[in-house]
Amino acid sequence: MYHRIYGDAVKADVKMNYVYSFEEALKRSKQEGKPIFFNCFADWAVPCHTMNQVVFSDAKFCDYMNKHFVNLFLDVTRSEEGKALAQQYKVETFAQYLVLNEKGEVLLRILGGKKLPEFQEAVALALSDKTSLLGTEAKYNTGKYNKKDLLNYLNALSLAQDERYASVAKVYLGMLPEKEYARKENWDVIRQSVVDRYSDLYSYLVAHRSDFVKSVGERTVNTLLERLYIPDLMDYACGKKEYDAGQLLALSTDMQKAEIPDASMCYLLYDIAKLRGTRKYPELIELMKTRGRELEGRRLPVELSFEFPELSKSERELIGGFLKEEAGRESEGSNSKKYLSALAQHILVGQEAGISFDVHTFAEAMEKAKAENKLVFMDCYTTWCGPCRMMAAQVFTQQKVGDYFNEHFVSLKMDMEKGEGITLGKKYGVTAYPTMLILDTQGNVMHTMVGSRSAEELIKEAREHSDPTKGYAVSKAAYEAGERTPDAIANYITALVSAKELTALQGDSLATTYLDGWDDAKFCDASSWPLLEAAVVNPQGKAFSRLLKLHDGLTKAVPAEKVNKKIERVCFPVVLDYLQHKTEKDAVLRLLEPLKQGIYPAEYTLVLIEDLLQRENVDDVLAFYRQRVQGMQNPQDQLNMDSLLPYFLEKATEAQKAKFVEYMTDRAKNCDKRAARKYAVLLEVIKQGGYKG
Repeated sequence: MYHRIYGDAVKADVKMNYVYSFEEALKRSKQEGKPIFFNCFADWAVPCHTMNQVVFSDAKFCDYMNKHFVNLFLDVTRSEEGKALAQQYKVETFAQYLVLNEKGEVLLRILGGKKLPEFQEAVALALSDKTSLLGTEAKYNTGKYNKKDLLNYLNALSLAQDERYASVAKVYLGMLPEKEYARKENWDVIRQSVVDRYSDLYSYLVAHRSDFVKSVGERTVNTLLERLYIPDLMDYACGKKEYDAGQLLALSTDMQKAEIPDASMCYLLYDIAKLRGTRKYPELIELMKTRGRELEGRRLPVELSFEFPELSKSERELIGGFLKEEAGRESEGSNSKKYLSALAQHILVGQEAGISFDVHTFAEAMEKAKAENKLVFMDCYTTWCGPCRMMAAQVFTQQKVGDYFNEHFVSLKMDMEKGEGITLGKKYGVTAYPTMLILDTQGNVMHTMVGSRSAEELIKEAREHSDPTKGYAVSKAAYEAGERTPDAIANYITALVSAKELTALQGDSLATTYLDGWDDAKFCDASSWPLLEAAVVNPQGKAFSRLLKLHDGLTKAVPAEKVNKKIERVCFPVVLDYLQHKTEKDAVLRLLEPLKQGIYPAEYTLVLIEDLLQRENVDDVLAFYRQRVQGMQNPQDQLNMDSLLPYFLEKATEAQKAKFVEYMTDRAKNCDKRAARKYAVLLEVIKQGGYKG
């Protein structure tokens, strides 16, 4: 059974009697007169493994399933048959289960896992036309239905999370007298139909709260009502919405009218929002220390939003110290620990030594830049962006960064999900974070930096692109106007690379045009490498051929590992094309032939691949792996080579396949821990007969 990827923690003794072929399932369905229960499995999906543990290992439930269904199991993300069925039945999310009739028609669709006995109750709906999705839909389409028919249809639509639910629910509610809304059997329809606090159903729910409580219980009613308030309260608590005392008071009043209990998370979020908005930071931190854990999964987003303007030294120490303590409670190596630590450091250090973000609006930044004859540096961030926080804490705060940027720029931090940040994000096309813009005093983009950088890289890039003759907008305009001098092309390539706008086709064209003007010394200079790495992408292009020819000279200026990895990234897709029968072997060998002209490590993957492709039979391939690949020193390179092995099983005998399984089993046991999941996948692929080309 597929439970190896996640290790012992998800192992389960699955007791279902499965068949592993759709054709076999249809055959048995016709012979035995049973519907097909189709477990649409995905080995990488944790909910699928969880269902193995809590449901499909239950003997009583499995006896029921084996009695009433033909049970089909396929990994619909890996096997060819499974992929085809996933496409046919539109299986895109997991866990997911289908019940099919002998014709392969969908009787029932269940999205998401459930515990027992709820899951068995759900599956049982497929056994009757009155409750199955196929049967109830057919009844609905006749137009001759009663309330019970509609409720059965809604139950089936709900299990499938079908978008038609909302429209059918309106029809059903239209057939009910209002006095029947509070009946227990109607609760799920009410729950899914009350989408916000502005609907008539919400008003009815609050006005008749006691009737609903009698029917489904107070906790159930409270859970629904809380769900309607939490999004707005979270926005205020995290500072995404500007503090508005009147709006908060109105929320509190409405919650009291809805009789949401005092112990609810809603009131805790309300208190956090109010203390935040009124800048009562000591009380806010004390509240978080005493009750923050009650926020559960919402605690981290709230804490990571504790970046406030104009803090005093004592306030920085208070908030930074609290976040540092919170980071200490998180597991080692987790993102939550890293992000909390970064924010704590940022707050504790402050901006005294680093970049002075001393303007707060775009207009203010433009006005000050004109007055001081400087450019504008705008940090475009979001509160949830980890790399943004790391830049703010570890780069912007450094003395050397502050010295350079404070001298040459007016600096502005802009949250792209709040206030004018939303408008500026659209204006400048900011879609990834962090994005850092260098602007002239007219607001024109001179340069765009996407992604985090070290202090040295940030200063170097800002210095290089502060020249008004080389900025992004200037370089792009010059190129589009027809300027093709070497400097103009170099400036254009550099600007596109930094802004992550350089396409492969465009890069090859520009590189070929530009590099033709370079002599060998310039080509092999360390300063040329960033452009080569970014723009040389076509394995058939002149620029790549020249890179191979000048390999040994280039590696005297640039670390050989960088150059070799670049060559590998360009060549590897061509190798895969051959293995997938999309190109001829000669095309790959011609591509790899120039490697013999340079000096490469004995374990260099492309050298090994060139040798591997000379092997004419399966036994030779396996011998090659045992002699040359097994025991490679670099774990990543070895994984890259091992990932090709499943392509060579196409012509293997059963005995040879067994040897391949033996090899990969050994690799899965002894691989680098970080690659364990990938090796588990490779092992399963080989067990299933490898890739089919």
